[in-house]
Amino acid sequence: MGFSISRRFTETTPATNTRGADPSNAAIMELSLWAAIADGELSNDDINDLLVGAQQIPGFERFTANDLATLIERNSKECATGDAVEARVKSLTHSITNPQVQRLTYQIMITFAAKDGELSEQEDGLLSFVQQSWGISDDEAQRLADAVLGA
Repeated sequence: MGFSISRRFTETTPATNTRGADPSNAAIMELSLWAAIADGELSNDDINDLLVGAQQIPGFERFTANDLATLIERNSKECATGDAVEARVKSLTHSITNPQVQRLTYQIMITFAAKDGELSEQEDGLLSFVQQSWGISDDEAQRLADAVLGA
């Protein structure tokens, strides 16, 4: 994973990073998961990357494979329909109110959604929803994506 989540947290939220986890960090972790599974696939490599990524988020340094499995299982039970997924993602996006953290989260989501080198229609839809929810312009979204993908 070329995009350093921990470095970006330090750059984006230095005060929060030194005091420990912000409550919105759990939302960041879960949105990362939704980005990784938006295309309907979750490989072992995806799971390993999610685990490594989660451990870079303040407060999740000791996040384990069992924790991730529990989160995946909970989400699959609680969000079994498209409407439930949409409601959950909407709730998560509304819980992150700091514009800097929103942009960081958007970049983290791009990292996991584009891991296979392309964005599926579902992944693009999720990212577009989040972009619109947070008022990120198309130009800014492109700059954020380019910073992650190295374009």
